[in-house]
Amino acid sequence: MSDRRVNRTKRQIKESFIKLLSEKEISRITVSEITEQADIGRGTFYTHYQDIYDLYQSLINELAQELLKIFDKYYSPAIKGNNFIPLFRALSDYVSSQQQLFSILINKRNNRLTISYLQDQFKQELINYNDSEDLEYIIGNVYGVSGIFGIFIDWLQGKIKASPEQLGEAIGKFANKYWFPR
Repeated sequence: MSDRRVNRTKRQIKESFIKLLSEKEISRITVSEITEQADIGRGTFYTHYQDIYDLYQSLINELAQELLKIFDKYYSPAIKGNNFIPLFRALSDYVSSQQQLFSILINKRNNRLTISYLQDQFKQELINYNDSEDLEYIIGNVYGVSGIFGIFIDWLQGKIKASPEQLGEAIGKFANKYWFPR
């Protein structure tokens, strides 16, 4: 099968899965429901994924990869220029573009461990990036990542009223002032 067809099939599977996740818990979703909604055969599903949890992990990994790409692009310039606004604007824009998926993933019916997984990816990236053994520095990074994820969750849940641009700017200004003050 051509890459284009494989990608289209995977997209259909993921879209069907996300729709079902918006309606019920992952433990209540069946491969049959996904394949019926995606209009594919069960064998096609199993060609790409071992089971529903493999599909779920694939979605989470894709989100993590995209978030970390943004981080990798903007973090070094942010540190050098002590300006985190572009980083957090880009992250806010991405979260906004994937708002439906993020909202489903933070829903109490679904596994909140997903957010923990994403946070851990960022914490590890910061630790690897800075390669510091200074305990206060490590604690600052862990605290900052946890807090920023909390802000994004509150924003997705409508507890913080702001456009993606406003949110990114506000988090960036906060980070400029308190996260890594120079």
